[in-house]
Amino acid sequence: VGLHQGSAISPYLFTLILEELSREIHGSIPWCMIFADDIVLIAESAEGLNIRIEKQREALEYNGLRVSREKMEYFRCDFGRYE
Repeated sequence: VGLHQGSAISPYLFTLILEELSREIHGSIPWCMIFADDIVLIAESAEGLNIRIEKQREALEYNGLRVSREKMEYFRCDFGRYE
């Protein structure tokens, strides 16, 4: 069951689902930002980030949504090196 793209109710339902999921995300991730259908996650390690991505993927799929790994981008900052 799904909604047709362009349905007037689609953005509202999507926002409701992401709002609920974001409560779980914010509890376990040091920093998270959600804008429309984009999510920015920050973690202290690549392993920690992959674990969180997998948990989020499972939660989204449970609610009938999916994560597009092809659209994912990773950015690594090593601030500790410059102390």
